[in-house]
Amino acid sequence: MNVIRSSNDILESTNINISKSVINRTLVLSHVYHACMTFGTQQIFEDLMIMIMFIYRTGGMILYNRSTMIVYGNWISNKSKQNGKIYVKNAGTVLRPILTLLVCSNIKSYIYGNISMSRRPVNDLIECLYDGRKYRHCVRFSKDNGYLPISIFHGCGKVRDQYIIKCDKSSQYVSSLLMIIPKYQDRLVMLKMKNFTRSQSYLELTKYIIRVLGISFVSWSNNIIIKPFNHRLVNKESLSRLMEMDMSSISYYLVRCLIKKTNTVFVIYGVRKCNKQYDIYLINIMRKIGVVYVFLKNAIILKSNHTQRDRLSLIIDCRDIPDSAITLLALVFDKIYTVKLFNIFSLNHKETNRIYALCREMSRIGCAYRKGGNWMIIKNKTYRRRVSRTYNDHRIAMIMGIIDRAIVNNPNCTKKTFPAFFKKGYYR
Repeated sequence: MNVIRSSNDILESTNINISKSVINRTLVLSHVYHACMTFGTQQIFEDLMIMIMFIYRTGGMILYNRSTMIVYGNWISNKSKQNGKIYVKNAGTVLRPILTLLVCSNIKSYIYGNISMSRRPVNDLIECLYDGRKYRHCVRFSKDNGYLPISIFHGCGKVRDQYIIKCDKSSQYVSSLLMIIPKYQDRLVMLKMKNFTRSQSYLELTKYIIRVLGISFVSWSNNIIIKPFNHRLVNKESLSRLMEMDMSSISYYLVRCLIKKTNTVFVIYGVRKCNKQYDIYLINIMRKIGVVYVFLKNAIILKSNHTQRDRLSLIIDCRDIPDSAITLLALVFDKIYTVKLFNIFSLNHKETNRIYALCREMSRIGCAYRKGGNWMIIKNKTYRRRVSRTYNDHRIAMIMGIIDRAIVNNPNCTKKTFPAFFKKGYYR
């Protein structure tokens, strides 16, 4: 497939941020197993900064200049230096692994976040770590049972032979165990996943990262067996090579290609075809709607095929791409007549209840909707211009920012993962 730039085309080029799913996983591993990470300071966002501050407070060393930051992981055993309060704000990819690390290390801590984080449950992870037994004397939830803030008084003791974890709310519970348990195990450990594993793609991403690091495991069906790990054989130089750009951010450019009436060619640097994030498969969906693309060595070129004017109805299984697929709702006023998304149960437990929030805000600007606990249907009906709430959710802010008829009232919440989205005009 060829992308031909004519004399009437407008060229726009940009870089996207590092994937928070990749960078926070690799930073945790580098800290726990005493490795080193290097990345550009221009790519730092809020969630990444929270993880860096945790590493610094717990023994790590940070070196930086105008263009580069180097993080030296050094998880220390001196517990007196690690006792205290830990603020995670709204960073779910920071909370789950450090909570597992603190519990397994038997370190007294108080973990808290903002209002949005207080709606994201962690009780399934706590019950798994303490083997389902009563943990009131070890862990205390300050307000609602299962939600932050949380106080840790005693750890979970030695690593057990088997962990049974519920995965119906988040796959990050299993990912956290996969990353932290090898630090403390001295025998084979089995992880059994109960219920349906949400966002299976992110679990596969974790498996890939720890395999590169040198951790051996065997997985089948809903079971994973982790083999004893020799820390001296860890591949410390491999983590920096795993850095990838955020593929969910590319969905905003894919939608923007179709919404823009001018012949705009987007060149996005840092994107590779052999990407481990499943969000890259959203490009195949967009190709059916009218996006033409070409992969270069370290970039992707996007262009809209405006000759394709037939409006479509989309039905998408979002099991592996729940965060990026919801961006397609912005096309309901132009290229698509109806969008049905299913397998989106995990959206109920994000920064806000995204199913409720998206249906409500899309209805305010003229859409009809139907929704359930695991699906939603959005259909275009009329035209209305309204001020849209973001619910302090960065993805809702960016989706509504792409739509012409929506006015976003809290654009600053995008600093969580994409600080430059509104500042540099990466919308409309």
